[in-house]
Amino acid sequence: MKLGFSLARQEQILQKEHAIQEYKALVEGLQTKTGEDSYFKDAVQQQLSGDASRLRTSAEIINNLQLEEKERRIVGLEHQIKLLEEANAELGEQLNSQAADQTTQMVLKHVGIQTIVTESIPRQEPPVGNAQNENDSNQHQQYDEEEASGIDDSGTVEDIEDRRSKKNSSLSNSTGSMDRQSSGDTHTLRPATSTGLTAASAGVVEPETLLLRHRNETRRLRLKIVALDKRNRQLMDENVAYRERTKFSSARKPLDPNSEAALMKKEMIDFCKGELDSLEKRLKKSDASVQSKISSELWEERKRHSQAISTLKQRISQLETEEKELNGRILRRDKLIEQLNKDNSSRYVDADRLNTLLKEWRQERALLEKKERELRTELEVSAERYKSVNHRLEMLAKENKNLQIRVARLQERLSQSEAEKSAAPAVRHKEVQTPDEFNFRFNELSKSRLGVETVRNQILHN
Repeated sequence: MKLGFSLARQEQILQKEHAIQEYKALVEGLQTKTGEDSYFKDAVQQQLSGDASRLRTSAEIINNLQLEEKERRIVGLEHQIKLLEEANAELGEQLNSQAADQTTQMVLKHVGIQTIVTESIPRQEPPVGNAQNENDSNQHQQYDEEEASGIDDSGTVEDIEDRRSKKNSSLSNSTGSMDRQSSGDTHTLRPATSTGLTAASAGVVEPETLLLRHRNETRRLRLKIVALDKRNRQLMDENVAYRERTKFSSARKPLDPNSEAALMKKEMIDFCKGELDSLEKRLKKSDASVQSKISSELWEERKRHSQAISTLKQRISQLETEEKELNGRILRRDKLIEQLNKDNSSRYVDADRLNTLLKEWRQERALLEKKERELRTELEVSAERYKSVNHRLEMLAKENKNLQIRVARLQERLSQSEAEKSAAPAVRHKEVQTPDEFNFRFNELSKSRLGVETVRNQILHN
Protein backbone atom coordinates (compact mmCIF):
# COMPACT_ATOMS: atom_id res chain seq x y z
CA MET A 1 0.00 0.00 0.00
CA LYS A 2 2.74 2.44 0.90
CA LEU A 3 4.58 1.65 -2.33
CA GLY A 4 1.45 2.39 -4.45
CA PHE A 5 0.90 5.70 -2.64
CA SER A 6 4.49 6.80 -3.32
CA LEU A 7 4.13 5.96 -7.03
CA ALA A 8 0.92 8.06 -7.29
CA ARG A 9 2.64 11.01 -5.63
CA GLN A 10 5.53 10.73 -8.08
CA GLU A 11 3.11 10.78 -11.02
CA GLN A 12 1.41 13.93 -9.63
CA ILE A 13 4.79 15.65 -9.25
CA LEU A 14 5.70 14.77 -12.83
CA GLN A 15 2.37 16.15 -14.09
CA LYS A 16 2.89 19.40 -12.18
CA GLU A 17 6.39 19.80 -13.59
CA HIS A 18 5.06 19.19 -17.10
CA ALA A 19 2.34 21.85 -16.59
CA ILE A 20 4.97 24.33 -15.34
CA GLN A 21 7.13 23.69 -18.41
CA GLU A 22 4.12 24.24 -20.72
CA TYR A 23 3.26 27.54 -18.99
CA LYS A 24 6.87 28.72 -19.30
CA ALA A 25 6.84 27.86 -23.01
CA LEU A 26 3.55 29.78 -23.42
CA VAL A 27 5.01 32.86 -21.68
CA GLU A 28 8.13 32.73 -23.86
CA GLY A 29 5.95 32.44 -27.00
CA LEU A 30 3.91 35.49 -25.98
CA GLN A 31 7.08 37.46 -25.32
CA THR A 32 8.50 36.54 -28.75
CA LYS A 33 5.17 37.40 -30.40
CA THR A 34 5.04 40.81 -28.74
CA GLY A 35 8.71 41.29 -29.56
CA GLU A 36 7.80 41.70 -33.27
CA ASP A 37 6.63 45.23 -32.56
CA SER A 38 9.69 47.09 -31.28
CA TYR A 39 7.64 49.87 -29.69
CA PHE A 40 5.54 47.53 -27.57
CA LYS A 41 8.56 45.38 -26.87
CA ASP A 42 10.42 48.36 -25.45
CA ALA A 43 7.37 49.29 -23.39
CA VAL A 44 7.05 45.76 -21.98
CA GLN A 45 10.76 45.58 -21.25
CA GLN A 46 10.62 48.93 -19.47
CA GLN A 47 7.66 47.80 -17.40
CA LEU A 48 9.21 44.41 -16.63
CA SER A 49 12.52 45.99 -15.61
CA GLY A 50 10.71 48.43 -13.32
CA ASP A 51 11.76 51.52 -15.30
CA ALA A 52 9.93 54.71 -14.26
CA SER A 53 9.57 55.97 -17.83
CA ARG A 54 6.08 55.40 -19.21
CA LEU A 55 4.64 55.38 -22.73
CA ARG A 56 3.60 58.63 -24.31
CA THR A 57 -0.05 59.50 -23.89
CA SER A 58 -2.45 60.50 -26.67
CA ALA A 59 -2.39 64.16 -25.53
CA GLU A 60 1.37 64.38 -26.08
CA ILE A 61 1.04 62.81 -29.53
CA ILE A 62 -1.77 65.26 -30.47
CA ASN A 63 0.32 68.21 -29.25
CA ASN A 64 3.27 67.06 -31.35
CA LEU A 65 1.03 66.69 -34.41
CA GLN A 66 -0.44 70.17 -33.85
CA LEU A 67 3.06 71.68 -33.53
CA GLU A 68 4.15 70.00 -36.76
CA GLU A 69 1.00 71.26 -38.54
CA LYS A 70 1.63 74.82 -37.26
CA GLU A 71 5.24 74.70 -38.43
CA ARG A 72 4.10 73.59 -41.89
CA ARG A 73 1.55 76.44 -41.98
CA ILE A 74 4.20 78.97 -40.93
CA VAL A 75 6.49 77.80 -43.73
CA GLY A 76 3.62 78.04 -46.25
CA LEU A 77 2.68 81.54 -45.04
CA GLU A 78 6.29 82.70 -45.29
CA HIS A 79 6.39 81.42 -48.87
CA GLN A 80 3.11 83.23 -49.66
CA ILE A 81 4.47 86.45 -48.10
CA LYS A 82 7.55 86.23 -50.31
CA LEU A 83 5.36 85.74 -53.38
CA LEU A 84 3.15 88.70 -52.40
CA GLU A 85 6.19 90.91 -51.84
CA GLU A 86 7.52 90.02 -55.29
CA ALA A 87 4.10 90.70 -56.87
CA ASN A 88 3.87 94.01 -54.97
CA ALA A 89 7.29 95.06 -56.24
CA GLU A 90 6.28 94.21 -59.82
CA LEU A 91 3.02 96.17 -59.46
CA GLY A 92 4.94 99.15 -58.06
CA GLU A 93 7.26 99.11 -61.06
CA GLN A 94 4.28 98.87 -63.43
CA LEU A 95 2.52 101.78 -61.68
CA ASN A 96 5.64 103.93 -61.86
CA SER A 97 6.06 103.22 -65.58
CA GLN A 98 2.37 103.90 -66.25
CA ALA A 99 2.49 107.16 -64.28
CA ALA A 100 5.50 108.27 -66.31
CA ASP A 101 3.68 107.40 -69.54
CA GLN A 102 0.59 109.31 -68.43
CA THR A 103 2.59 112.43 -67.54
CA THR A 104 4.29 112.40 -70.94
CA GLN A 105 0.94 112.00 -72.69
CA MET A 106 -0.56 114.85 -70.64
CA VAL A 107 2.31 117.15 -71.57
CA LEU A 108 2.03 116.26 -75.26
CA LYS A 109 -1.77 116.48 -75.50
CA HIS A 110 -2.36 119.57 -73.40
CA VAL A 111 -3.72 122.54 -75.37
CA GLY A 112 -4.28 126.00 -73.93
CA ILE A 113 -7.26 128.29 -74.31
CA GLN A 114 -7.10 131.28 -76.66
CA THR A 115 -9.30 134.32 -76.25
CA ILE A 116 -9.95 137.28 -78.56
CA VAL A 117 -11.41 140.61 -77.49
CA THR A 118 -13.83 141.66 -80.21
CA GLU A 119 -15.58 144.67 -78.85
CA SER A 120 -14.74 147.52 -76.60
CA ILE A 121 -16.32 147.89 -73.19
CA PRO A 122 -18.74 150.86 -72.81
CA ARG A 123 -18.30 153.46 -70.21
CA GLN A 124 -19.80 152.49 -66.87
CA GLU A 125 -20.83 154.31 -63.80
CA PRO A 126 -18.24 154.41 -60.97
CA PRO A 127 -20.42 152.75 -58.33
CA VAL A 128 -21.24 149.93 -60.70
CA GLY A 129 -17.53 149.42 -61.35
CA ASN A 130 -16.89 149.34 -57.64
CA ALA A 131 -19.60 146.71 -57.21
CA GLN A 132 -18.06 144.71 -60.05
CA ASN A 133 -14.65 144.94 -58.42
CA GLU A 134 -16.13 143.67 -55.17
CA ASN A 135 -17.82 140.77 -56.97
CA ASP A 136 -14.57 139.99 -58.78
CA SER A 137 -12.67 139.98 -55.52
CA ASN A 138 -15.27 137.66 -53.98
CA GLN A 139 -15.03 135.42 -57.03
CA HIS A 140 -11.22 135.39 -56.70
CA GLN A 141 -11.59 134.28 -53.10
CA GLN A 142 -14.00 131.53 -54.11
CA TYR A 143 -11.61 130.29 -56.81
CA ASP A 144 -8.75 130.34 -54.35
CA GLU A 145 -10.80 128.22 -51.97
CA GLU A 146 -11.68 125.85 -54.81
CA GLU A 147 -8.02 125.52 -55.74
CA ALA A 148 -7.11 124.75 -52.15
CA SER A 149 -9.91 122.21 -51.91
CA GLY A 150 -8.93 120.76 -55.30
CA ILE A 151 -5.40 120.26 -54.09
CA ASP A 152 -6.54 118.68 -50.84
CA ASP A 153 -9.29 116.36 -52.16
CA SER A 154 -8.72 112.83 -53.37
CA GLY A 155 -9.87 113.31 -56.97
CA THR A 156 -13.08 111.28 -56.75
CA VAL A 157 -16.29 111.81 -58.69
CA GLU A 158 -18.05 113.21 -55.59
CA ASP A 159 -15.37 115.89 -55.20
CA ILE A 160 -15.78 116.89 -58.82
CA GLU A 161 -19.57 117.15 -58.39
CA ASP A 162 -19.12 119.35 -55.30
CA ARG A 163 -16.69 121.59 -57.14
CA ARG A 164 -19.03 121.72 -60.13
CA SER A 165 -21.95 122.90 -57.95
CA LYS A 166 -19.71 125.52 -56.31
CA LYS A 167 -18.50 126.65 -59.73
CA ASN A 168 -22.05 126.99 -61.07
CA SER A 169 -23.08 129.03 -58.03
CA SER A 170 -20.05 131.31 -58.43
CA LEU A 171 -20.73 131.73 -62.14
CA SER A 172 -24.39 132.58 -61.49
CA ASN A 173 -23.35 135.17 -58.91
CA SER A 174 -20.83 136.68 -61.30
CA THR A 175 -23.33 136.83 -64.17
CA GLY A 176 -25.93 138.38 -61.85
CA SER A 177 -23.51 141.13 -60.96
CA MET A 178 -22.55 141.57 -64.60
CA ASP A 179 -26.23 142.21 -65.49
CA ARG A 180 -26.01 145.40 -63.49
CA GLN A 181 -23.01 146.58 -65.51
CA SER A 182 -22.47 147.65 -69.10
CA SER A 183 -19.75 146.15 -71.22
CA GLY A 184 -19.09 145.92 -74.94
CA ASP A 185 -16.53 143.12 -74.99
CA THR A 186 -17.18 139.90 -76.84
CA HIS A 187 -15.00 136.90 -75.96
CA THR A 188 -14.61 133.96 -78.20
CA LEU A 189 -13.38 131.00 -76.16
CA ARG A 190 -12.05 127.84 -77.71
CA PRO A 191 -12.20 124.91 -75.36
CA ALA A 192 -9.16 122.78 -74.95
CA THR A 193 -9.05 119.46 -76.63
CA SER A 194 -9.70 116.66 -74.16
CA THR A 195 -7.55 113.64 -73.72
CA GLY A 196 -8.95 110.19 -73.07
CA LEU A 197 -7.87 107.56 -70.67
CA THR A 198 -4.65 105.82 -71.38
CA ALA A 199 -5.05 102.40 -72.86
CA ALA A 200 -4.73 99.49 -70.49
CA SER A 201 -1.85 97.18 -70.79
CA ALA A 202 -2.18 94.10 -72.93
CA GLY A 203 -1.92 91.80 -69.95
CA VAL A 204 -4.30 91.25 -67.08
CA VAL A 205 -4.56 94.31 -64.79
CA GLU A 206 -5.50 94.13 -61.14
CA PRO A 207 -8.56 96.07 -59.85
CA GLU A 208 -6.33 98.16 -57.57
CA THR A 209 -4.32 99.28 -60.62
CA LEU A 210 -7.50 100.24 -62.45
CA LEU A 211 -8.71 102.26 -59.47
CA LEU A 212 -5.37 104.05 -59.27
CA ARG A 213 -5.58 104.86 -62.97
CA HIS A 214 -9.11 106.17 -62.56
CA ARG A 215 -8.05 108.38 -59.67
CA ASN A 216 -5.07 109.70 -61.62
CA GLU A 217 -7.31 110.53 -64.58
CA THR A 218 -9.87 112.30 -62.39
CA ARG A 219 -7.07 114.21 -60.64
CA ARG A 220 -5.70 115.26 -64.02
CA LEU A 221 -9.14 116.45 -65.16
CA ARG A 222 -9.61 118.33 -61.92
CA LEU A 223 -6.27 120.10 -62.40
CA LYS A 224 -7.31 120.98 -65.93
CA ILE A 225 -10.60 122.46 -64.65
CA VAL A 226 -8.66 124.48 -62.09
CA ALA A 227 -6.40 125.78 -64.88
CA LEU A 228 -9.45 126.75 -66.93
CA ASP A 229 -10.92 128.53 -63.93
CA LYS A 230 -7.67 130.41 -63.46
CA ARG A 231 -7.66 131.39 -67.13
CA ASN A 232 -11.28 132.53 -66.89
CA ARG A 233 -10.45 134.60 -63.83
CA GLN A 234 -7.50 136.22 -65.61
CA LEU A 235 -9.74 137.08 -68.54
CA MET A 236 -12.31 138.59 -66.21
CA ASP A 237 -9.57 140.64 -64.54
CA GLU A 238 -8.37 141.85 -67.94
CA ASN A 239 -11.95 142.71 -68.87
CA VAL A 240 -12.38 144.75 -65.70
CA ALA A 241 -9.07 146.53 -66.27
CA TYR A 242 -9.93 147.24 -69.87
CA ARG A 243 -13.27 148.73 -68.84
CA GLU A 244 -11.56 150.87 -66.26
CA ARG A 245 -9.18 152.15 -68.91
CA THR A 246 -11.86 152.83 -71.52
CA LYS A 247 -14.72 154.10 -69.37
CA PHE A 248 -13.83 157.80 -70.10
CA SER A 249 -13.30 157.24 -73.85
CA SER A 250 -15.40 159.41 -76.20
CA ALA A 251 -15.24 156.97 -79.14
CA ARG A 252 -17.26 154.37 -77.29
CA LYS A 253 -20.49 153.29 -78.91
CA PRO A 254 -23.54 153.33 -76.73
CA LEU A 255 -24.69 149.75 -76.11
CA ASP A 256 -27.34 148.22 -73.96
CA PRO A 257 -25.64 146.84 -70.83
CA ASN A 258 -28.37 144.30 -70.28
CA SER A 259 -27.95 142.79 -73.75
CA GLU A 260 -24.17 142.71 -73.37
CA ALA A 261 -24.45 141.04 -69.99
CA ALA A 262 -26.98 138.55 -71.30
CA LEU A 263 -24.76 137.72 -74.27
CA MET A 264 -21.74 137.25 -72.09
CA LYS A 265 -23.73 135.21 -69.64
CA LYS A 266 -25.03 133.01 -72.44
CA GLU A 267 -21.54 132.46 -73.82
CA MET A 268 -20.17 131.57 -70.43
CA ILE A 269 -23.06 129.24 -69.73
CA ASP A 270 -22.69 127.54 -73.11
CA PHE A 271 -18.97 127.15 -72.63
CA CYS A 272 -19.38 125.76 -69.13
CA LYS A 273 -22.14 123.42 -70.25
CA GLY A 274 -20.05 122.08 -73.12
CA GLU A 275 -17.04 121.62 -70.89
CA LEU A 276 -19.12 119.94 -68.22
CA ASP A 277 -20.84 117.69 -70.77
CA SER A 278 -17.52 116.62 -72.22
CA LEU A 279 -16.13 115.98 -68.77
CA GLU A 280 -19.24 114.03 -67.78
CA LYS A 281 -19.04 111.92 -70.94
CA ARG A 282 -15.38 111.22 -70.36
CA LEU A 283 -16.02 110.37 -66.73
CA LYS A 284 -18.92 108.10 -67.67
CA LYS A 285 -16.80 106.34 -70.27
CA SER A 286 -13.93 105.97 -67.87
CA ASP A 287 -16.29 104.81 -65.12
CA ALA A 288 -17.94 102.30 -67.47
CA SER A 289 -14.62 100.95 -68.70
CA VAL A 290 -13.22 100.82 -65.19
CA GLN A 291 -16.38 99.20 -63.84
CA SER A 292 -16.43 96.64 -66.65
CA LYS A 293 -12.76 95.84 -66.13
CA ILE A 294 -13.21 95.80 -62.39
CA SER A 295 -16.32 93.60 -62.68
CA SER A 296 -14.53 91.15 -64.98
CA GLU A 297 -11.49 91.14 -62.74
CA LEU A 298 -13.66 90.78 -59.67
CA TRP A 299 -15.60 87.94 -61.32
CA GLU A 300 -12.39 86.15 -62.17
CA GLU A 301 -11.04 86.86 -58.71
CA ARG A 302 -14.29 85.61 -57.17
CA LYS A 303 -14.10 82.51 -59.33
CA ARG A 304 -10.53 81.89 -58.23
CA HIS A 305 -11.54 82.49 -54.62
CA SER A 306 -14.49 80.09 -54.95
CA GLN A 307 -12.23 77.46 -56.48
CA ALA A 308 -9.68 78.01 -53.73
CA ILE A 309 -12.44 77.81 -51.11
CA SER A 310 -13.77 74.58 -52.63
CA THR A 311 -10.28 73.08 -52.67
CA LEU A 312 -9.74 74.24 -49.10
CA LYS A 313 -13.07 72.72 -48.07
CA GLN A 314 -12.09 69.45 -49.70
CA ARG A 315 -8.73 69.61 -47.99
CA ILE A 316 -10.44 70.39 -44.67
CA SER A 317 -12.79 67.43 -45.14
CA GLN A 318 -9.81 65.21 -45.94
CA LEU A 319 -7.98 66.53 -42.90
CA GLU A 320 -11.07 65.92 -40.75
CA THR A 321 -11.30 62.33 -41.99
CA GLU A 322 -7.57 61.88 -41.41
CA GLU A 323 -7.95 63.40 -37.95
CA LYS A 324 -10.82 61.02 -37.19
CA GLU A 325 -8.74 58.09 -38.37
CA LEU A 326 -5.79 59.27 -36.29
CA ASN A 327 -8.04 59.72 -33.26
CA GLY A 328 -9.41 56.22 -33.79
CA ARG A 329 -5.90 54.84 -34.09
CA ILE A 330 -4.85 56.73 -30.98
CA LEU A 331 -7.85 55.38 -29.06
CA ARG A 332 -7.09 51.85 -30.24
CA ARG A 333 -3.46 52.36 -29.28
CA ASP A 334 -4.44 53.63 -25.82
CA LYS A 335 -6.76 50.66 -25.38
CA LEU A 336 -3.99 48.32 -26.48
CA ILE A 337 -1.58 49.98 -24.05
CA GLU A 338 -4.13 49.66 -21.25
CA GLN A 339 -4.71 46.02 -22.19
CA LEU A 340 -0.96 45.40 -22.19
CA ASN A 341 -0.67 47.08 -18.81
CA LYS A 342 -3.49 44.89 -17.51
CA ASP A 343 -1.90 41.81 -19.05
CA ASN A 344 1.43 42.73 -17.53
CA SER A 345 -0.17 43.26 -14.13
CA SER A 346 -2.00 39.94 -14.48
CA ARG A 347 1.29 38.37 -15.57
CA TYR A 348 2.95 39.77 -12.48
CA VAL A 349 0.18 38.27 -10.35
CA ASP A 350 0.42 34.94 -12.18
CA ALA A 351 4.20 34.97 -11.86
CA ASP A 352 3.95 35.60 -8.12
CA ARG A 353 1.37 32.85 -7.80
CA LEU A 354 3.52 30.50 -9.84
CA ASN A 355 6.55 31.34 -7.74
CA THR A 356 4.64 30.51 -4.59
CA LEU A 357 3.34 27.30 -6.20
CA LEU A 358 6.86 26.41 -7.32
CA LYS A 359 8.14 26.94 -3.81
CA GLU A 360 5.36 24.74 -2.40
CA TRP A 361 5.94 22.11 -5.07
CA ARG A 362 9.67 22.14 -4.42
CA GLN A 363 9.04 21.70 -0.71
CA GLU A 364 6.61 18.87 -1.43
CA ARG A 365 9.09 17.38 -3.87
CA ALA A 366 11.83 17.49 -1.24
CA LEU A 367 9.50 15.82 1.25
CA LEU A 368 8.48 13.20 -1.30
CA GLU A 369 12.09 12.55 -2.24
CA LYS A 370 12.89 12.13 1.45
CA LYS A 371 9.97 9.73 1.84
CA GLU A 372 11.05 7.92 -1.31
CA ARG A 373 14.54 7.46 0.12
CA GLU A 374 13.05 6.18 3.36
CA LEU A 375 10.78 3.80 1.45
CA ARG A 376 13.69 2.59 -0.63
CA THR A 377 15.66 1.87 2.53
CA GLU A 378 12.61 0.10 3.96
CA LEU A 379 12.25 -1.87 0.73
CA GLU A 380 15.88 -2.87 0.86
CA VAL A 381 15.51 -3.91 4.51
CA SER A 382 12.29 -5.78 3.74
CA ALA A 383 13.96 -7.46 0.76
CA GLU A 384 16.82 -8.60 2.96
CA ARG A 385 14.33 -9.81 5.58
CA TYR A 386 12.38 -11.53 2.81
CA LYS A 387 15.52 -13.26 1.64
CA SER A 388 16.38 -14.35 5.18
CA VAL A 389 12.82 -15.52 5.87
CA ASN A 390 12.71 -17.31 2.53
CA HIS A 391 15.97 -19.00 3.40
CA ARG A 392 14.54 -19.99 6.77
CA LEU A 393 11.38 -21.22 5.06
CA GLU A 394 13.42 -23.31 2.72
CA MET A 395 15.34 -24.72 5.68
CA LEU A 396 12.07 -25.36 7.51
CA ALA A 397 10.60 -26.96 4.40
CA LYS A 398 13.60 -29.25 4.17
CA GLU A 399 13.33 -30.00 7.87
CA ASN A 400 9.60 -30.59 7.49
CA LYS A 401 10.26 -32.92 4.60
CA ASN A 402 12.78 -34.81 6.69
CA LEU A 403 10.33 -34.91 9.56
CA GLN A 404 7.58 -36.22 7.29
CA ILE A 405 9.95 -38.92 6.09
CA ARG A 406 10.79 -39.74 9.67
CA VAL A 407 7.06 -39.72 10.58
CA ALA A 408 6.36 -42.08 7.71
CA ARG A 409 9.17 -44.30 8.84
CA LEU A 410 7.93 -44.11 12.38
CA GLN A 411 4.42 -45.01 11.28
CA GLU A 412 5.82 -47.98 9.37
CA ARG A 413 7.84 -48.98 12.36
CA LEU A 414 4.77 -48.48 14.54
CA SER A 415 2.70 -50.66 12.32
CA GLN A 416 5.47 -53.22 12.26
CA SER A 417 5.80 -53.02 16.00
CA GLU A 418 2.09 -53.44 16.48
CA ALA A 419 2.21 -56.43 14.20
CA GLU A 420 5.18 -57.84 16.03
CA LYS A 421 3.48 -57.12 19.34
CA SER A 422 0.46 -58.93 18.28
CA ALA A 423 2.69 -61.75 17.04
CA ALA A 424 5.17 -61.79 19.96
CA PRO A 425 3.89 -60.03 23.04
CA ALA A 426 6.93 -60.84 25.07
CA VAL A 427 9.11 -58.06 23.51
CA ARG A 428 10.95 -55.85 25.89
CA HIS A 429 9.40 -52.57 26.80
CA LYS A 430 12.56 -50.49 26.32
CA GLU A 431 13.12 -51.47 22.70
CA VAL A 432 9.60 -50.58 21.41
CA GLN A 433 7.99 -47.10 21.75
CA THR A 434 4.71 -46.79 23.38
CA PRO A 435 1.84 -45.03 21.59
CA ASP A 436 1.97 -42.11 24.02
CA GLU A 437 5.55 -41.23 23.09
CA PHE A 438 4.73 -41.43 19.41
CA ASN A 439 1.76 -39.06 19.75
CA PHE A 440 3.82 -36.53 21.70
CA ARG A 441 6.52 -36.35 19.05
CA PHE A 442 3.91 -36.13 16.27
CA ASN A 443 2.23 -33.14 17.95
CA GLU A 444 5.52 -31.29 18.25
CA LEU A 445 6.22 -31.77 14.57
CA SER A 446 2.75 -30.51 13.59
CA LYS A 447 3.19 -27.42 15.79
CA SER A 448 6.51 -26.61 14.17
CA ARG A 449 4.88 -26.97 10.73
CA LEU A 450 2.06 -24.57 11.66
CA GLY A 451 4.58 -22.01 12.89
CA VAL A 452 6.39 -22.09 9.55
CA GLU A 453 3.14 -21.56 7.63
CA THR A 454 2.15 -18.58 9.82
CA VAL A 455 5.53 -16.95 9.26
CA ARG A 456 5.21 -17.44 5.50
CA ASN A 457 1.75 -15.87 5.47
CA GLN A 458 2.95 -12.85 7.44
CA ILE A 459 5.82 -12.25 5.01
CA LEU A 460 3.53 -12.49 1.99
CA HIS A 461 1.04 -10.15 3.59
CA ASN A 462 3.69 -7.54 4.30
